[in-house]
Amino acid sequence: MNIILVIADNNGKNILFILSDFSVLTLAEAIRKAEGGGIADVHIVNSRKGSFLRANPNKTQADNLDSLSILLADITKINQSEAFTTRKYYQNRQLLLKGKEKQGENILYINGERKKTEAEEIKYLAKYKKMILSAAKDLKADPYLLGAILIDEDLRRDWIDDWSDWLAKLGKDRTVGIAQIKISTARDLIRRGFYPSDPAYSKISPGNADKISGKDLFSYINYSPEHSIYFAAAKIKQIEADFSARYDLRRKEVVADLYSRKDLESTRGRVAKRGRQIADQFYKIAKKALKQ
Repeated sequence: MNIILVIADNNGKNILFILSDFSVLTLAEAIRKAEGGGIADVHIVNSRKGSFLRANPNKTQADNLDSLSILLADITKINQSEAFTTRKYYQNRQLLLKGKEKQGENILYINGERKKTEAEEIKYLAKYKKMILSAAKDLKADPYLLGAILIDEDLRRDWIDDWSDWLAKLGKDRTVGIAQIKISTARDLIRRGFYPSDPAYSKISPGNADKISGKDLFSYINYSPEHSIYFAAAKIKQIEADFSARYDLRRKEVVADLYSRKDLESTRGRVAKRGRQIADQFYKIAKKALKQ
């Protein structure tokens, strides 16, 4: 069976299926894929209450869909640090980075935790160079600040963030895509005209922003790095429009901080460590990646 995890609603109905290639399917999508033979060892059951998937009978209890499922409510209860630190991947990754650090490589930290080498992050950002420069030019944003924000979001992203993306696919208001834009934020950016209308998708326009479903907006952002990057640039423009009278936005660290915060009231206008790291350390790395 190529299903590795199933999300069930709070009534126990399986509603989301994660496959071994880490693609995520709703029940309707999974049924269509199963009909085409794209999901192994399952069959479709039609009942008065609708259609659903069931594992084919075999001797392996682990292939039973119930044994692979987790309730939707339980996803939000998972403690990220406890869940993540038990994984061998995390432990091995830390050993690898520690060894590279001893060899003189520059290691990037988030809150005291090793995340990636600088070389890895430069390579990561360089993949999106054309998209970043295009978005920055079109929306008149600082390309290096945009790149620095994307670095920060990448370094902070852990495997548990995938679970949040799954909730967004179900219509929940979660952050998605490489720029980690919240679904409600994306809708607001479209509605207010900060995100440019998309001729290829009529609902992506100020007048139609409320007509696009959360699921469709999730797909639009999550499966297109270009769209996600443009939303990040649009977010920078929204910050400039909304906060220019309250804060000194000539300071890059202020804009960087406001990207992930509603405002700076909780710190009485002071910039948090996250904003300073983006504006100082990650801004310099973005320059290296985007000037290649």
